[in-house]
Amino acid sequence: MFTDTELPDGTWANILAVAERAARAVNVVVVAPVVDTRFYVETIQAGAFDFIVPPLNAADLAHVVRCAGDNVLSRRAAQRRPAQSA
Repeated sequence: MFTDTELPDGTWANILAVAERAARAVNVVVVAPVVDTRFYVETIQAGAFDFIVPPLNAADLAHVVRCAGDNVLSRRAAQRRPAQSA
């Protein structure tokens, strides 16, 4: 899932909260208008999968989508595995 930092009816943090409550793992990529290191750290610490700043070329965008997809598939597989007893 991609979200902009500026939304007319909410915030990127609202989107992260919805994703965290989802029944299945969801990755959120935050799209920002400018590079901002502090904001990058804030979004990643809040649970965003990645933070990108346009313009992106097709190869870079494909890489972000592929990595997010691979990660979420791994997380979903882990959710399906029964918990192992210690």
